[in-house]
Formats: sequence, C-alpha cells, structure tokens
Amino acid sequence: MNNNITLLDLVGAIILIALLFFFANFYKLSKIKENPEYKYFTIALFTKTFGAIALVFVYEFYYGEGDTHYYFYGGRETINTLFTDPVIFFKLLFSKHANFSQDLQLFTKNILYSNSPEEWFMVKIISVFNLFSFNRFIISSIVVSLFSFYGGWKLFKTFLYFFPNEKKVAFISVFLIPDVIFWGSGILKDTITLASLSIFFYHFVNIFYKQKISVKAILIMIITFYIVFKLKAYIIFGFMPAILISLYANYKNRIKNKFFRQTFGPQIFVVFVIFGYFMLLDIAEKSEKYKLENLQSRVEGFHSWHTTTGGSSYNLGDVEYTPIGILSKLPLALNATFFRPYIWDAKNITSLLGAIESTIFILLFLFVLWKYKLKWIVESFNNDLLLIALIFSIVFGFAVGFTSYNFGALARYKIPVMPFFSFLLLHFYFKYKEKIKKEI
Repeated sequence: MNNNITLLDLVGAIILIALLFFFANFYKLSKIKENPEYKYFTIALFTKTFGAIALVFVYEFYYGEGDTHYYFYGGRETINTLFTDPVIFFKLLFSKHANFSQDLQLFTKNILYSNSPEEWFMVKIISVFNLFSFNRFIISSIVVSLFSFYGGWKLFKTFLYFFPNEKKVAFISVFLIPDVIFWGSGILKDTITLASLSIFFYHFVNIFYKQKISVKAILIMIITFYIVFKLKAYIIFGFMPAILISLYANYKNRIKNKFFRQTFGPQIFVVFVIFGYFMLLDIAEKSEKYKLENLQSRVEGFHSWHTTTGGSSYNLGDVEYTPIGILSKLPLALNATFFRPYIWDAKNITSLLGAIESTIFILLFLFVLWKYKLKWIVESFNNDLLLIALIFSIVFGFAVGFTSYNFGALARYKIPVMPFFSFLLLHFYFKYKEKIKKEI
C-alpha cells in the first residue's frame, strides 16, 4: 500500500464517513417534512465523498502521482509551520508566490507549487483543510469533499428557486454527472472553484432576485468571487456575461408599463454592457495570465503543448487567430466540450468513461432538438436560469473547448458549466415526458 494511505488512514476515513452519514441522516430527517428536497441530502453527500475517495485511489494506484498529491504535500508543509513557528505560518499564508523573503525560502523550497500564483494559492487553501484532517491524505480529501458538497447543495437549492418542482432534474444535474463527481470532489482546483462558484451564485440570486440583502451574503460573495479569480479567473469571464444578461432581462421585465419598458429597456442594456465590459477588462488587467495582449500566445501555447502530450489530444483544424477565425471554430469547440470524446476517441478506461458520458449528452441533445427544434432556445430566454445556462454553456463551453486540445484536461476544465448545461437539456427532456404522460 502506498505511503499516502496507511491502515490508520483507512480506519480514520471509515470512522469519519460513518459519523458524517449519521449526522447527515439525522439532519435530513429534521428537515424533510417541510422541505421534500432533503430526500436527496444523504445521496448527494455520498456522491461527493465517493468522488473524493475515487480520486484518491485512482491517483494512488493508477496515475501514481499528480496535482492532488502536490497540493496535499504543499498544504502539509505549510500547516506544519503553524505548530513549529506560527509567525512563519501566517507569513506564508499572506505571502505571494515566488518572491519569498529569506526566512520563508527555507520552507517553500520543499513545496513544488510555491512558484506559481494559482497553485500556491491552492496550497494555502489546502493547508487550512489539512488542519482539520490531521494531515492525512484520504481524510483531507474527504474534508474537501464536504466543501464541495456544501457548494453543490447551494447550487441545487438555487436551481429549485427557479424551478421548485424539478427536484430530480436539479439533483441529477448537480450531483450525478460522472465527470463532476470525479473531478469536482477531491483535492483539486476544480473542486474548490466549482464549489465557490456555486456558493457565489446562490448568494447572487438571494441578493439580486430575492432581494435578501445582508452583510454576510455580500461578504461571502466577495470571498468566493476572489477564490475563483485567484484559482481560475477564466471561469469568471464565462459566467459573468451570463448572469449580467439574465439580470438585465429580469430588471427589464419588472418594468410593467410597456412604453417605459420599450423606452428605457435599451438604455438599461447599454448600461449593463458598459458595466460588464469594464468590469471584465479590469479583472483581466489584474490577472497577468488573462491580459488581452497575452491571450493569443497563451492559447497557441495550450494548443501546441496539449497536442504534443498525445493520447487523448484533439484539434479543431487550422486556426486563424483573428476574431473571425476564432469564432468560426465555435461549433467544433462546443462539440468538443459537450459531446466528445466519442467512443472511438477513447484510448484508456478513463477516457472511455468520459466517452460514455458524452454519448449520453449527444443523445439527450438530439432528443431535445428533435422534439423542440429551435423552440427550446427561444423558451430559454423566458426564464432567468435557463438563459444563464444557455449563455454560460455557449461562452464557457466555447472557451474551454477551443483552448484545451486534450480530453483529459477538458474533462476537468469544463465541470463548472456541466450542471448548467445538464439542467438546460434535462429540463426540456422531462418537460416533454411530462407532456406525453398528461396526454396519455
């Protein structure tokens, strides 16, 4: 058995899981009478803990080593300083990558991911999780999965705000997508960003749709936004246009007088576009990786590097790095994100599982397209969540499909959008099924 998983780790993990499900079941029973959606509570928790444990064992016994180990090792080195020299720990916690003072270099030289901004920020986050897991790899992974579960449950509740009767659709979309279960539950940046984005969206809806404004909600929004920005800023670029356009549509529809709505609607839209443009521009300028002048070279670097990795690589043909040339790849990029790898693209067991998932989404999409034609797109504009899901799927799906050029990387990059894309398709799928049932 590898050094990262000892018999003590397994016993500790079993005890922790037993305690978690005992209290989760108790909490579910206290809530389910007034909130029927809590029937999914323990099942949802199971999918997240299962995903975290699966990630641990796959990386331990299949890959051998990888990101999840390096984040854990770095977090372990960092949190250990809390007990040996607390001053050093807090210096590390508030330090930036690479430019460490001499007293910190003694500790950071043992941390592989201390020289890269995103990875170093992730190491610091995991160090806090390690504090609650006694620096045990599998236990730390389970603790991280609890954060993932919390974020998923908030997203599930948010979906239900827009569609209270579609509990099954929301549950499947958030908790039952294989890629999201595996890549979005353990010690990876994808887990933290997905959970943070979900929590951010939950409080965004509370503030701007439900008008439940509180200092706590605003602070949580700021913190989760910051976490996503520091770890994977490109997620913000995909998500913000979706929620801003949906918010514009929502506020415009609140103007009951038709004359005023038609008169001021375009002006409100211009305000939202200008605000969104400058906000995203400011975010880009604050992130060295996503400055506009660096984007082309970064995309070209992704294309060349991921293609040379072989195995699970793909390409979109010859690309002209001009606005028109890039946009011309929109259909192929979306196809890669949501419907590939195909079965014949699979080179190993992990890509085969991804191919099975992609096949299900192809069949689901074709069913919706067959039954609704393009009406489902028109209908999506009549509901804020469906509109967010549609725009986020197009913008973000295009971005990751166009840049990844590797199915292994793409499986991880795309998980923030998968619950939204899944809900979009499943909503129309079950709506049609319900219609047929009523006719019968």
